[in-house]
Amino acid sequence: MMLREHFPLLAGWRIDILGTDISAEMVERSSAGRYQRIEVNRGLPARFLVKYLVRTGDEWEIHPDIKRVCRFQQRNLCQPFPTGENFDVIFLRNVMIYFPQDTRRHVLLGMHRSLARDGLLFLGLSEQPRMDSHWQTMLTPKTVWYKPISV
Repeated sequence: MMLREHFPLLAGWRIDILGTDISAEMVERSSAGRYQRIEVNRGLPARFLVKYLVRTGDEWEIHPDIKRVCRFQQRNLCQPFPTGENFDVIFLRNVMIYFPQDTRRHVLLGMHRSLARDGLLFLGLSEQPRMDSHWQTMLTPKTVWYKPISV
């Protein structure tokens, strides 16, 4: 929804969004793209609700055009990362705060291998990589992101 709203020039691009979770139930729910009223009322602007979701009984379902570019998989970030994946952008927000430092390092090394050379990593505000040999911190007035450094 955000890509369509704020980056209309990407309309002709092949977009593939992968969402992951350790919970099989959450992967199944996300794949279905159906949400209860209370869920869509948690910060989703009304104009997005009307534009990108369709009411089906007591639930709201994501429009097929949005659903088509999204896929979901069950993954455990503490397990070895699949090889051969190459992402342009990774959002890993407010996940690593629950991990000990050695697990954070393992996850960040996996992200580093999976991110394109010119890719971007977004973390939660309290989740700094603290791996200066692998990540370059990029600051703007509104956000912080990280670029991989070739090692």
